[in-house]
Amino acid sequence: MEKRKWRLIIDNPQPPCKNMAEDEAIFESYIQGGSLPTLRIYGWHPAAVSLGYFQDPQKVLNLENCRQLGIPWVRRMTGGGAIFHQQEITYSISCNLKDLNFPRGVKESYRFLCRFLIDFYRRLGLRAVFACRLYKKNTDAFSHFCFSSFSSYDICIQGKKIGGNAQKRKRQFIFQHGSIPFFVDFSLLRAIISGFDEKIKGKVISLQGLKKDIGFFKAAKAISASFKETFSIDLSLGYLSKKEEILTKELAKEKYANNGYDRKTPKAAVA
Repeated sequence: MEKRKWRLIIDNPQPPCKNMAEDEAIFESYIQGGSLPTLRIYGWHPAAVSLGYFQDPQKVLNLENCRQLGIPWVRRMTGGGAIFHQQEITYSISCNLKDLNFPRGVKESYRFLCRFLIDFYRRLGLRAVFACRLYKKNTDAFSHFCFSSFSSYDICIQGKKIGGNAQKRKRQFIFQHGSIPFFVDFSLLRAIISGFDEKIKGKVISLQGLKKDIGFFKAAKAISASFKETFSIDLSLGYLSKKEEILTKELAKEKYANNGYDRKTPKAAVA
């Protein structure tokens, strides 16, 4: 059987508005039949906070501290808690149920899709497991911050959560993105996340905390290799189409520069 063709995009770190706009542009383009299913790998500059789709920044963030520290925030098109994107690598996936023969249930799709992350950590010599193997339920009431709470198929190493993942669906189409932290700066989190709980420090871990110093491009290579092997696909390096470039610019300016409050996708996305 011929392997399904996928596109790999690797971007240098870029501003939060552009990152979120590009993710949405790729997803919308795929829905309209204008591209291959895509794995995108990217970073963030400057450091920024992304809020879940339904989060209230007034409740989640210390906005004055964010302003003084020069830390922008942006609203994601996915749900979940706030993530501080500082020293990390981020992935996003745009596809449909048939591209990887997904299970139809949302919960099971997380388990199915996040297997490539388990393999990525294995390549680094780390034993990663799904949170459901360690914890029957999440007993942490502090949920503003994504990394502080566990869902069944979050990934844990040495009993601590590493990174976070979120998903959006449109009919049979699936978008998922997630972060892998190289380092977690708890002092900055304390300053910018409202109601920061010191207990979080014992529940979260990063690659640096695991003594795994790995650069962005080495990590990107390992992530893409794990994805390709886990799902047995034909993954080739590619770039944004002209249409995706135009839509990324429109979304960055019209939607994400406004922190995602204008939640509509520009008409160009469906043209």
